[in-house]
Amino acid sequence: GYIKTYTIIPAYVAIFPALLMSLPLLLAVCNVRTIAPLSIICCSFGVQYVFMVVATIFAIILLPINIVCGEIDDQLETKPGVFQWYVVPQCEYNTPFQDIHDNVDQMEQDAAESACEAFLEFCSTSSNWNGASPKILFTCNVSVKTDCQTLRTVQGTMDAMVVKSGAPETCGGQPSLCTVAYCADNLSLIHI
Repeated sequence: GYIKTYTIIPAYVAIFPALLMSLPLLLAVCNVRTIAPLSIICCSFGVQYVFMVVATIFAIILLPINIVCGEIDDQLETKPGVFQWYVVPQCEYNTPFQDIHDNVDQMEQDAAESACEAFLEFCSTSSNWNGASPKILFTCNVSVKTDCQTLRTVQGTMDAMVVKSGAPETCGGQPSLCTVAYCADNLSLIHI
Protein backbone atom coordinates (compact mmCIF):
# COMPACT_ATOMS: atom_id res chain seq x y z
CA GLY A 1 0.00 0.00 0.00
CA TYR A 2 1.53 3.15 1.32
CA ILE A 3 5.16 2.19 0.89
CA LYS A 4 4.75 1.60 -2.86
CA THR A 5 2.99 4.96 -3.15
CA TYR A 6 5.76 6.80 -1.34
CA THR A 7 8.59 5.11 -3.27
CA ILE A 8 7.20 6.41 -6.58
CA ILE A 9 7.15 10.05 -5.38
CA PRO A 10 10.90 10.67 -5.97
CA ALA A 11 10.46 9.47 -9.56
CA TYR A 12 7.67 12.02 -10.16
CA VAL A 13 9.72 14.74 -8.49
CA ALA A 14 12.71 13.98 -10.73
CA ILE A 15 10.66 13.65 -13.96
CA PHE A 16 8.89 17.01 -13.58
CA PRO A 17 12.04 19.22 -13.82
CA ALA A 18 13.43 17.03 -16.60
CA LEU A 19 10.27 17.57 -18.65
CA LEU A 20 10.33 21.30 -17.97
CA MET A 21 13.90 21.49 -19.23
CA SER A 22 13.38 19.31 -22.30
CA LEU A 23 10.20 21.04 -23.53
CA PRO A 24 11.96 24.32 -24.48
CA LEU A 25 14.58 22.25 -26.31
CA LEU A 26 11.83 20.48 -28.26
CA LEU A 27 10.15 23.83 -29.07
CA ALA A 28 13.47 25.29 -30.24
CA VAL A 29 14.11 22.32 -32.54
CA CYS A 30 10.59 22.74 -33.99
CA ASN A 31 11.26 26.49 -34.41
CA VAL A 32 8.29 27.51 -32.27
CA ARG A 33 8.69 31.18 -31.32
CA THR A 34 5.50 31.98 -29.45
CA ILE A 35 4.84 32.67 -25.78
CA ALA A 36 5.07 28.95 -24.98
CA PRO A 37 8.88 28.68 -24.74
CA LEU A 38 9.10 31.77 -22.54
CA SER A 39 6.34 30.58 -20.20
CA ILE A 40 7.94 27.13 -19.93
CA ILE A 41 11.33 28.69 -19.11
CA CYS A 42 9.72 30.92 -16.45
CA CYS A 43 7.92 27.90 -15.01
CA SER A 44 11.19 25.99 -15.06
CA PHE A 45 12.88 28.87 -13.23
CA GLY A 46 10.15 28.82 -10.56
CA VAL A 47 10.46 25.06 -10.08
CA GLN A 48 14.26 25.27 -9.94
CA TYR A 49 14.00 28.07 -7.38
CA VAL A 50 11.73 25.91 -5.19
CA PHE A 51 14.14 22.97 -5.56
CA MET A 52 17.04 25.26 -4.63
CA VAL A 53 15.27 26.50 -1.49
CA VAL A 54 14.31 22.96 -0.42
CA ALA A 55 17.85 21.70 -1.11
CA THR A 56 19.30 24.60 0.92
CA ILE A 57 16.96 23.84 3.84
CA PHE A 58 17.93 20.16 3.73
CA ALA A 59 21.63 21.08 3.57
CA ILE A 60 21.26 23.39 6.58
CA ILE A 61 19.46 20.65 8.53
CA LEU A 62 21.71 17.78 7.46
CA LEU A 63 25.07 19.51 7.94
CA PRO A 64 24.89 19.71 11.77
CA ILE A 65 23.34 16.25 11.94
CA ASN A 66 26.16 14.87 9.79
CA ILE A 67 28.80 16.61 11.92
CA VAL A 68 27.29 15.36 15.19
CA CYS A 69 26.91 11.80 13.88
CA GLY A 70 30.49 11.90 12.58
CA GLU A 71 31.75 13.12 15.96
CA ILE A 72 29.85 10.35 17.73
CA ASP A 73 31.32 7.77 15.34
CA ASP A 74 34.81 9.21 15.91
CA GLN A 75 34.30 9.10 19.66
CA LEU A 76 33.14 5.48 19.54
CA GLU A 77 36.13 4.52 17.39
CA THR A 78 38.49 6.65 19.59
CA LYS A 79 39.57 8.76 16.64
CA PRO A 80 40.51 12.40 17.19
CA GLY A 81 37.72 14.89 16.79
CA VAL A 82 36.14 17.91 18.44
CA PHE A 83 35.49 15.92 21.64
CA GLN A 84 39.18 15.06 22.05
CA TRP A 85 40.40 18.50 20.95
CA TYR A 86 37.97 20.64 22.92
CA VAL A 87 35.67 18.77 25.30
CA VAL A 88 38.27 16.49 26.95
CA PRO A 89 40.74 19.33 27.69
CA GLN A 90 37.87 21.42 29.08
CA CYS A 91 36.83 18.54 31.35
CA GLU A 92 40.42 18.05 32.50
CA TYR A 93 40.73 21.77 33.16
CA ASN A 94 37.39 22.14 34.98
CA THR A 95 37.30 18.80 36.84
CA PRO A 96 39.80 18.21 39.65
CA PHE A 97 40.97 14.77 38.49
CA GLN A 98 44.23 15.10 40.42
CA ASP A 99 42.32 15.83 43.64
CA ILE A 100 40.13 12.78 43.04
CA HIS A 101 43.24 10.65 42.37
CA ASP A 102 44.89 11.95 45.55
CA ASN A 103 41.73 11.25 47.57
CA VAL A 104 41.54 7.68 46.27
CA ASP A 105 45.24 7.16 47.09
CA GLN A 106 44.68 8.51 50.59
CA MET A 107 41.66 6.23 51.09
CA GLU A 108 43.73 3.24 49.94
CA GLN A 109 46.53 4.20 52.31
CA ASP A 110 44.08 4.57 55.22
CA ALA A 111 42.55 1.16 54.49
CA ALA A 112 46.01 -0.43 54.23
CA GLU A 113 47.16 1.10 57.52
CA SER A 114 43.95 -0.05 59.20
CA ALA A 115 44.53 -3.60 57.95
CA CYS A 116 48.15 -3.58 59.16
CA GLU A 117 47.01 -2.26 62.53
CA ALA A 118 44.65 -5.24 62.74
CA PHE A 119 47.53 -7.58 61.77
CA LEU A 120 49.58 -6.30 64.71
CA GLU A 121 47.03 -7.86 67.09
CA PHE A 122 48.14 -11.38 66.05
CA CYS A 123 51.56 -10.98 64.39
CA SER A 124 54.96 -9.43 65.03
CA THR A 125 58.39 -9.35 63.43
CA SER A 126 59.72 -11.86 65.97
CA SER A 127 59.90 -15.45 64.69
CA ASN A 128 59.56 -17.06 68.18
CA TRP A 129 56.30 -17.37 70.07
CA ASN A 130 56.15 -15.61 73.45
CA GLY A 131 53.81 -17.00 76.11
CA ALA A 132 53.37 -13.48 77.54
CA SER A 133 51.55 -12.52 74.33
CA PRO A 134 49.72 -15.75 73.48
CA LYS A 135 47.50 -14.27 70.75
CA ILE A 136 50.48 -13.19 68.62
CA LEU A 137 50.90 -16.46 66.74
CA PHE A 138 52.25 -15.26 63.40
CA THR A 139 55.48 -13.79 62.11
CA CYS A 140 55.04 -10.88 59.71
CA ASN A 141 57.13 -8.09 58.24
CA VAL A 142 55.02 -5.32 59.83
CA SER A 143 56.15 -3.53 62.96
CA VAL A 144 53.97 -0.40 62.73
CA LYS A 145 50.78 0.33 60.81
CA THR A 146 52.55 2.77 58.48
CA ASP A 147 54.56 -0.13 57.03
CA CYS A 148 51.51 -0.74 54.81
CA GLN A 149 50.90 2.04 52.27
CA THR A 150 48.96 0.10 49.60
CA LEU A 151 46.53 -2.79 49.48
CA ARG A 152 49.14 -4.72 47.49
CA THR A 153 51.47 -4.45 50.50
CA VAL A 154 48.68 -5.72 52.76
CA GLN A 155 48.12 -8.71 50.48
CA GLY A 156 51.85 -9.48 50.38
CA THR A 157 52.10 -9.19 54.17
CA MET A 158 49.15 -11.51 54.68
CA ASP A 159 50.49 -14.07 52.20
CA ALA A 160 53.90 -14.07 53.92
CA MET A 161 52.58 -14.59 57.46
CA VAL A 162 53.63 -17.91 59.00
CA VAL A 163 53.10 -19.39 62.44
CA LYS A 164 55.86 -18.63 64.97
CA SER A 165 58.15 -21.42 66.03
CA GLY A 166 57.33 -22.67 69.52
CA ALA A 167 53.67 -21.68 69.23
CA PRO A 168 51.18 -24.01 70.88
CA GLU A 169 49.63 -26.73 68.76
CA THR A 170 47.95 -24.99 65.85
CA CYS A 171 46.43 -26.16 62.62
CA GLY A 172 46.02 -29.73 63.78
CA GLY A 173 49.71 -30.23 64.58
CA GLN A 174 50.88 -29.22 61.11
CA PRO A 175 52.50 -25.80 61.63
CA SER A 176 53.94 -25.75 58.10
CA LEU A 177 50.36 -25.56 56.77
CA CYS A 178 49.37 -22.86 59.20
CA THR A 179 49.02 -19.65 57.26
CA VAL A 180 46.48 -16.91 57.77
CA ALA A 181 44.41 -18.22 54.87
CA TYR A 182 44.47 -21.78 56.25
CA CYS A 183 43.50 -20.57 59.71
CA ALA A 184 40.68 -18.47 58.30
CA ASP A 185 39.26 -21.55 56.55
CA ASN A 186 39.82 -23.88 59.54
CA LEU A 187 39.36 -21.79 62.70
CA SER A 188 38.25 -24.81 64.68
CA LEU A 189 41.76 -26.30 64.29
CA ILE A 190 43.45 -23.49 66.22
CA HIS A 191 44.04 -24.27 69.90
CA ILE A 192 45.38 -21.54 72.15
